Amino acid sequence: MAKDRLVVAQLVSDFVVGGIERNIRFMAGPMAERGIDFVLISLNDNIDPGPELKAVGTPGYGLSSDWKPIRYPALPPKSVASRLLTAKANHPIQLVHAHHYSAIAAAPMVASRLGVPYLATHHATDERWQTDPGWRMIALRRYMKDAFLNSKKVLCWTQAVVDDVTKICGHVLPQAEIVELPIEDRYFAASNPGAVRDIDVVMVGRLAPQKNVLFALRVFAALRTRRPSLRVVLLGGGPSESAVRTEVASLKLGDSVEVLGNVPPDEVLSTLNRSKIQYMPSLFEGLSAAFIEAMATGLDTVVSDIPSFRAPFKAASGLYFVDPRDLQGNVDTLDQAISAYQFRPRPELRERFNQATYCDRIEATYRSIVAG
Repeated sequence: MAKDRLVVAQLVSDFVVGGIERNIRFMAGPMAERGIDFVLISLNDNIDPGPELKAVGTPGYGLSSDWKPIRYPALPPKSVASRLLTAKANHPIQLVHAHHYSAIAAAPMVASRLGVPYLATHHATDERWQTDPGWRMIALRRYMKDAFLNSKKVLCWTQAVVDDVTKICGHVLPQAEIVELPIEDRYFAASNPGAVRDIDVVMVGRLAPQKNVLFALRVFAALRTRRPSLRVVLLGGGPSESAVRTEVASLKLGDSVEVLGNVPPDEVLSTLNRSKIQYMPSLFEGLSAAFIEAMATGLDTVVSDIPSFRAPFKAASGLYFVDPRDLQGNVDTLDQAISAYQFRPRPELRERFNQATYCDRIEATYRSIVAG
């Protein structure tokens, strides 16, 4: 007997190039084949669905560019309520899936307006809202706690995230589960042991302050005194891109560091296959897809010694941990990693981060919530 089709609203803060959005994009086709249709709702008006969502006809709705996070749990402006009701009228939405902090904070109100239940995926630790003493962050923590407590499921990318949710709520949530994000199988299939690796260090990810890229550029400047032929490639765009390009010029790194911005997935893959070390000195992270993709492709990795990296991968081969504020330590570790690089097949990751298994689990979660 054919399964009933479900319509799930994917609720995000701002649909930009990042791990959350990439996860939603590559799920769109496989989930449509399983009878799950997406409607994209962004708290911000900035929506670029991308080819994967367009290919399966995913509609998108932006709510407001002026609706601030601190106001999410309050009654929304009439224009926001109207857009939500329009989405509901146009599509038989049965469930809201909120991703990351601002969207999670807004999820109870959005789900209530749509008259459906909601679940949340939370992915990062050590963010400002979890610890800052300012009244806005205190209010946001209260909203997040309420959202977690009333969510049907809280899907966490790592145990470190589960621990943070427990801390916020004051007790273990029975609905909190670890669901590690997958990567596309082609990163395993296309890894090339015999590739010419003419790039010493690659950084893949959104250029945002938490990625610590300006610090990384200072590391590269110091490392180049040891390795005059150092070659680095930065892939990804974002709010810090202009500052990064300015700093590359200021440090006279133009001959060593290429900032390529957002590039197609095939170019990301081909660049990984030319690289030795993936470098992520992030101040905080979720379970980074770019990090897993680099390991799947055979790179060694130098990453911040933070829970999101250490807890899931403490025993992985070719993995180096660094303090994201220790410049000399980062220079020394990168230098060591480049010298010691060897191609490392990691078949154990293929099963662990399998796309089909992940989609099966998410489908089962959606259907169980809708069924009540």
